[in-house]
Amino acid sequence: MNATPDLMSFVELNSVSHSFPSHDASLDPVPVVDNVTLNIAKGEFIAIIGPSGCGKSTLLNMVAGIIKPDRGSVRVKGRQVDGINPDRGVGYMFANDSLFPWRTTWENVSLGPELRGDPDRKEKAFELLRLVGLAGSEYKYRSQLSHGMRQRASLARTLAQDPEILLLDEPFGALDAQTKVLVEEEFMRIRDARGTTVLFVTHDLTEAITLADRVVVMSARPTYIKSLVTVPIERPRSLIETRFNTTAQELYLQLWEELRPEVTAQELDKAS
Repeated sequence: MNATPDLMSFVELNSVSHSFPSHDASLDPVPVVDNVTLNIAKGEFIAIIGPSGCGKSTLLNMVAGIIKPDRGSVRVKGRQVDGINPDRGVGYMFANDSLFPWRTTWENVSLGPELRGDPDRKEKAFELLRLVGLAGSEYKYRSQLSHGMRQRASLARTLAQDPEILLLDEPFGALDAQTKVLVEEEFMRIRDARGTTVLFVTHDLTEAITLADRVVVMSARPTYIKSLVTVPIERPRSLIETRFNTTAQELYLQLWEELRPEVTAQELDKAS
């Protein structure tokens, strides 16, 4: 059956807009996000797709409190976001693993609990590494891990924060196709067990369809929500079987038809 998240919004972006300063100080700021409103229920998995550089990561940074919108507001669990707050229950995972090379795998994973003074941080790190399939790699360093193993370790480090909300910025984009499927399966198994709310940025339409409950299609910059599409495929899902599901294939074509003119517009803007 499909997940039935709480109806009350857990994450809210209310008419947010944002511009960045131009490289040329004599020019006006560059509009990036334009009047975006998005309500996400607790336990919901939202994928965001759009042209490269359109402002998808900016939306995640607003939820994380890294960027404050010029206009509009962001609320997490009913409270306005005015900056980074480690007690808000938000975990952020990037495309690059960012593991510290001087720390072992378990020490990287335990960083968050260590900063909180958790006396059980080593045991928790070992358990999370087992969950993501890295048992036996606890004492290895970053240089001794493959790209897939590094992303698994990065996922474990993010989960060690016990986040209620996960912000994921193309976390599997650097992986080869086979490793990507394995890591995605591990991630979804853990995420579904925990019921974590997820806001996920990706360029991969198949990835968006196989993982998400709803897909947000963003326009070219300054970005706005062009469409919001529900994925009508029940959970739990087999990621491999879902890729070849007729509904998934039809949805892929629908999303691409929505996205193609925006990608074209963004590329023309870059060329001008």
